[in-house]
Amino acid sequence: QNHMPYDNFYHHNNYKVSGTAYRTPQAQQQIETYTQGIHYTDEALKKFISRLDQSSQPTTVVWYGDHLPGIYNGVSMAEHGLVMHETDYLSIAIQLLKNQYSRVDKAKIVSPNEFIPMAMAQMDLKVSPYYALLTQVHEKLPAITLDPTFTVTATVHTARPLNTLIKTAADDAFSKADALFDDYRMVQYDLTAGHHYLLHDWFMLKVPH
Repeated sequence: QNHMPYDNFYHHNNYKVSGTAYRTPQAQQQIETYTQGIHYTDEALKKFISRLDQSSQPTTVVWYGDHLPGIYNGVSMAEHGLVMHETDYLSIAIQLLKNQYSRVDKAKIVSPNEFIPMAMAQMDLKVSPYYALLTQVHEKLPAITLDPTFTVTATVHTARPLNTLIKTAADDAFSKADALFDDYRMVQYDLTAGHHYLLHDWFMLKVPH
Protein backbone atom coordinates (compact mmCIF):
# COMPACT_ATOMS: atom_id res chain seq x y z
CA GLN A 1 0.00 0.00 0.00
CA ASN A 2 2.68 2.49 0.95
CA HIS A 3 5.16 1.82 -1.86
CA MET A 4 5.54 4.18 -4.77
CA PRO A 5 4.13 5.28 -7.17
CA TYR A 6 2.05 7.59 -4.98
CA ASP A 7 -0.62 8.55 -7.47
CA ASN A 8 -3.67 10.44 -6.30
CA PHE A 9 -5.75 7.28 -5.88
CA TYR A 10 -7.58 7.97 -2.59
CA HIS A 11 -11.13 9.31 -2.85
CA HIS A 12 -10.56 11.44 0.23
CA ASN A 13 -7.30 12.73 1.69
CA ASN A 14 -7.19 14.00 5.28
CA TYR A 15 -3.70 15.51 4.97
CA LYS A 16 -2.35 18.63 3.31
CA VAL A 17 1.36 19.44 3.40
CA SER A 18 3.32 22.65 2.98
CA GLY A 19 6.91 23.80 3.27
CA THR A 20 10.16 23.07 1.44
CA ALA A 21 9.88 19.27 1.26
CA TYR A 22 8.58 19.51 -2.31
CA ARG A 23 9.17 21.69 -5.36
CA THR A 24 6.23 20.84 -7.61
CA PRO A 25 2.48 20.29 -7.13
CA GLN A 26 3.01 16.66 -8.21
CA ALA A 27 5.58 16.13 -5.46
CA GLN A 28 3.20 17.74 -2.94
CA GLN A 29 0.43 15.34 -4.01
CA GLN A 30 2.80 12.35 -3.66
CA ILE A 31 3.68 13.28 -0.08
CA GLU A 32 0.02 13.78 0.80
CA THR A 33 -0.91 10.41 -0.74
CA TYR A 34 1.89 8.67 1.13
CA THR A 35 0.79 10.28 4.41
CA GLN A 36 -2.80 9.19 3.85
CA GLY A 37 -1.57 5.64 3.18
CA ILE A 38 0.33 5.63 6.46
CA HIS A 39 -2.88 6.77 8.18
CA TYR A 40 -4.81 3.83 6.72
CA THR A 41 -2.01 1.45 7.69
CA ASP A 42 -2.12 2.70 11.29
CA GLU A 43 -5.87 2.09 11.40
CA ALA A 44 -5.50 -1.39 9.90
CA LEU A 45 -2.71 -2.31 12.32
CA LYS A 46 -4.86 -1.26 15.28
CA LYS A 47 -7.73 -3.46 14.08
CA PHE A 48 -5.35 -6.36 13.36
CA ILE A 49 -3.84 -6.31 16.86
CA SER A 50 -7.28 -5.91 18.42
CA ARG A 51 -8.50 -9.04 16.63
CA LEU A 52 -5.42 -11.00 17.68
CA ASP A 53 -5.87 -9.84 21.25
CA GLN A 54 -9.27 -11.51 21.28
CA SER A 55 -7.77 -14.87 20.34
CA SER A 56 -6.52 -17.41 22.86
CA GLN A 57 -3.70 -18.40 20.50
CA PRO A 58 -0.31 -16.94 21.59
CA THR A 59 0.92 -14.76 18.75
CA THR A 60 3.96 -12.59 18.17
CA VAL A 61 3.81 -9.81 15.56
CA VAL A 62 6.86 -8.08 14.07
CA TRP A 63 5.94 -5.01 12.01
CA TYR A 64 8.46 -2.86 10.14
CA GLY A 65 9.13 -0.92 6.96
CA ASP A 66 12.15 -1.50 4.75
CA HIS A 67 12.91 2.17 4.03
CA LEU A 68 11.51 5.68 3.99
CA PRO A 69 10.20 6.98 0.63
CA GLY A 70 12.51 8.93 -1.65
CA ILE A 71 9.92 11.61 -2.41
CA TYR A 72 11.20 14.55 -0.36
CA ASN A 73 13.12 17.46 -1.80
CA GLY A 74 16.82 17.32 -0.89
CA VAL A 75 16.67 13.81 0.58
CA SER A 76 18.54 11.53 -1.80
CA MET A 77 18.40 7.76 -1.28
CA ALA A 78 21.86 7.49 -2.85
CA GLU A 79 23.34 10.14 -0.54
CA HIS A 80 21.41 9.32 2.66
CA GLY A 81 20.74 5.63 2.08
CA LEU A 82 21.76 4.49 5.55
CA VAL A 83 19.50 6.96 7.38
CA MET A 84 16.64 6.36 4.93
CA HIS A 85 16.72 2.66 5.84
CA GLU A 86 16.51 3.30 9.61
CA THR A 87 12.79 2.81 10.14
CA ASP A 88 10.83 2.09 13.30
CA TYR A 89 9.82 -1.46 14.08
CA LEU A 90 7.19 -2.94 16.34
CA SER A 91 7.33 -6.27 18.18
CA ILE A 92 4.27 -7.31 20.13
CA ALA A 93 3.79 -10.55 22.06
CA ILE A 94 0.08 -11.20 22.46
CA GLN A 95 -1.20 -13.57 25.18
CA LEU A 96 2.31 -14.08 26.57
CA LEU A 97 3.71 -13.42 30.04
CA LYS A 98 4.65 -9.80 30.62
CA ASN A 99 8.16 -10.62 31.81
CA GLN A 100 8.99 -11.91 28.33
CA TYR A 101 9.01 -8.37 26.97
CA SER A 102 12.33 -7.79 28.75
CA ARG A 103 14.00 -10.32 26.45
CA VAL A 104 14.09 -7.79 23.59
CA ASP A 105 16.33 -4.73 23.70
CA LYS A 106 13.87 -2.02 22.68
CA ALA A 107 16.51 0.62 22.03
CA LYS A 108 18.83 -1.36 19.75
CA ILE A 109 19.14 -0.75 16.03
CA VAL A 110 18.54 -4.12 14.40
CA SER A 111 18.51 -5.55 10.88
CA PRO A 112 15.63 -7.66 9.51
CA ASN A 113 17.59 -10.92 9.85
CA GLU A 114 17.39 -10.42 13.63
CA PHE A 115 13.60 -10.30 13.86
CA ILE A 116 13.13 -14.09 13.93
CA PRO A 117 15.54 -14.76 16.83
CA MET A 118 14.08 -11.72 18.64
CA ALA A 119 10.56 -13.14 18.28
CA MET A 120 11.74 -16.59 19.37
CA ALA A 121 13.36 -15.10 22.47
CA GLN A 122 10.20 -13.15 23.22
CA MET A 123 8.21 -16.41 23.03
CA ASP A 124 10.86 -18.31 25.03
CA LEU A 125 11.14 -21.03 22.37
CA LYS A 126 13.80 -23.68 22.01
CA VAL A 127 15.74 -23.10 18.82
CA SER A 128 17.65 -25.04 16.20
CA PRO A 129 21.44 -24.56 15.84
CA TYR A 130 20.82 -22.13 12.99
CA TYR A 131 18.59 -19.89 15.08
CA ALA A 132 21.00 -20.22 17.99
CA LEU A 133 23.60 -18.72 15.65
CA LEU A 134 21.18 -15.95 14.66
CA THR A 135 20.55 -15.27 18.36
CA GLN A 136 24.30 -14.77 18.87
CA VAL A 137 24.40 -12.52 15.80
CA HIS A 138 21.60 -10.44 17.31
CA GLU A 139 23.14 -10.26 20.77
CA LYS A 140 26.82 -9.80 19.89
CA LEU A 141 26.95 -8.05 16.50
CA PRO A 142 25.78 -4.59 15.54
CA ALA A 143 23.08 -4.38 12.87
CA ILE A 144 24.19 -5.75 9.50
CA THR A 145 23.59 -3.80 6.32
CA LEU A 146 24.74 -3.48 2.74
CA ASP A 147 26.93 -0.51 1.95
CA PRO A 148 24.44 2.11 0.64
CA THR A 149 27.14 3.90 -1.36
CA PHE A 150 27.41 0.96 -3.77
CA THR A 151 25.01 -0.09 -6.49
CA VAL A 152 22.67 -3.03 -5.92
CA THR A 153 24.71 -5.34 -8.16
CA ALA A 154 27.92 -4.43 -6.32
CA THR A 155 26.58 -5.09 -2.84
CA VAL A 156 26.23 -8.86 -3.10
CA HIS A 157 29.43 -9.53 -1.14
CA THR A 158 29.68 -6.31 0.90
CA ALA A 159 27.23 -6.89 3.77
CA ARG A 160 28.94 -6.02 7.05
CA PRO A 161 28.19 -4.88 10.61
CA LEU A 162 26.73 -1.39 10.71
CA ASN A 163 29.34 -0.12 13.17
CA THR A 164 32.06 -0.76 10.61
CA LEU A 165 30.22 1.51 8.20
CA ILE A 166 29.71 4.42 10.57
CA LYS A 167 33.05 3.80 12.28
CA THR A 168 32.00 4.17 15.90
CA ALA A 169 34.11 1.43 17.49
CA ALA A 170 37.78 0.48 17.61
CA ASP A 171 38.83 -2.44 15.37
CA ASP A 172 40.27 -4.51 18.23
CA ALA A 173 36.91 -4.48 20.01
CA PHE A 174 35.45 -6.58 17.21
CA SER A 175 37.97 -9.43 17.04
CA LYS A 176 35.55 -12.03 18.42
CA ALA A 177 32.61 -10.37 16.73
CA ASP A 178 34.43 -10.55 13.41
CA ALA A 179 34.87 -14.31 13.87
CA LEU A 180 31.13 -14.65 14.54
CA PHE A 181 30.36 -12.57 11.47
CA ASP A 182 32.65 -14.77 9.36
CA ASP A 183 30.84 -17.88 10.66
CA TYR A 184 27.50 -16.31 9.79
CA ARG A 185 28.64 -15.41 6.28
CA MET A 186 29.93 -18.95 5.74
CA VAL A 187 26.61 -20.42 6.89
CA GLN A 188 24.67 -18.06 4.63
CA TYR A 189 26.90 -18.97 1.68
CA ASP A 190 26.41 -22.71 2.24
CA LEU A 191 22.62 -22.32 2.43
CA THR A 192 22.33 -20.13 -0.66
CA ALA A 193 25.16 -20.73 -3.14
CA GLY A 194 27.22 -23.54 -1.59
CA HIS A 195 26.80 -27.33 -1.40
CA HIS A 196 24.14 -27.23 1.37
CA TYR A 197 26.19 -29.29 3.81
CA LEU A 198 24.26 -27.84 6.75
CA LEU A 199 20.92 -29.01 5.37
CA HIS A 200 22.15 -32.62 5.53
CA ASP A 201 23.40 -32.15 9.09
CA TRP A 202 20.02 -31.06 10.52
CA PHE A 203 21.59 -27.70 11.33
CA MET A 204 18.43 -25.90 10.30
CA LEU A 205 15.80 -28.14 11.91
CA LYS A 206 17.09 -30.02 14.95
CA VAL A 207 15.81 -28.58 18.22
CA PRO A 208 17.15 -29.74 21.63
CA HIS A 209 14.69 -31.47 23.96
